[in-house]
Amino acid sequence: EIVLEWAAHRAFVSQPLAKGNKPHMGKEACPFAFHLKHNSQTISHGVQDAARKAAKISKYNILVLGRQSFEESEFFDIESMSLPDGQLSLLNAVSESSKMHGNKSVVLLNAGTPIEIASWMHKVDAIMQIWFGGQQGPEGVCDILSGFSPTGKLPFTVPVTYEDNPTYTPDGRRFPGLAGLKAWFEEELDIGYRYYDKVPEKALFPFGFGLSYTSFSIQVEAITPSLIGLEDARSTSLNIFVALRNEGEYAGAEVIQVYVGAINPSLARPLKELKAFKKVWLEPHGCNNNVVLEINAGDAIEFYDDETESWSLESGGYKIFVGTSSRDIIKTEVFQVVDSLQKL
Repeated sequence: EIVLEWAAHRAFVSQPLAKGNKPHMGKEACPFAFHLKHNSQTISHGVQDAARKAAKISKYNILVLGRQSFEESEFFDIESMSLPDGQLSLLNAVSESSKMHGNKSVVLLNAGTPIEIASWMHKVDAIMQIWFGGQQGPEGVCDILSGFSPTGKLPFTVPVTYEDNPTYTPDGRRFPGLAGLKAWFEEELDIGYRYYDKVPEKALFPFGFGLSYTSFSIQVEAITPSLIGLEDARSTSLNIFVALRNEGEYAGAEVIQVYVGAINPSLARPLKELKAFKKVWLEPHGCNNNVVLEINAGDAIEFYDDETESWSLESGGYKIFVGTSSRDIIKTEVFQVVDSLQKL
């Protein structure tokens, strides 16, 4: 009972169809599509009033918001992380009317990069990042809206505000740059989740985050070996043994993620770095699987030494983090790298 129109990287959803009808994709399926496609900066009071009335009588109200192809694409920068004023006005109209009459409102974010949502996410019941889905995008969206469990994970961090991202400076020298097309690359290694690990309060949704309609129990049973010789690191495997169980009523998948970080590195390094991940699909009602993630120890601990201009390894203590996102860590273990096992 979902009507979708997909055009110019945008989907539009109208009121539910009559019971028994199948999802339909077609021209002008949404009565508001023309207004939204051509003018998302200012949406007329007439359109807002019509949407408000529809939200009053619809049990589920679905808003597809975000960017169009001329707003987000190759060869140019996005002007703002915020939704256009017109879309925010429409969101407020629909969410207020929906909540007032005991209905649900859902936002589908049509975008390939983060959008600032902290200021309005509390107004709606659910948010789904649908990316730029192409011709088959509506099929996937309809599947998830009608009960197929989502299994995706964020490939980036969603900051609380634009000012919370690592490229922000008040004078704009990092982005978009100053006169003469000069931009300062000052973040060094602190990009993406590596930056937000140091300032977790600035991350709204972390790298690797993603919800599901089901729930999983995860038990890290062993991480071996706990002691590695430096000379043997590139020929040694770190093995992480995980027991995964689907405790819910829906089939679904979880992504087990493994990060590694040096405890006292000789050079400045990130607190941890993603080294392995594995997506595991499980049927519902207690189905389980024993999962093994294997990492080459040399790959796990190597770092680039800008003084020698080469990739290097060093002995010392290392932490290995196992979790379901860069912030949702289930277990942390320590392993040691020594100069030579033969000397022990």
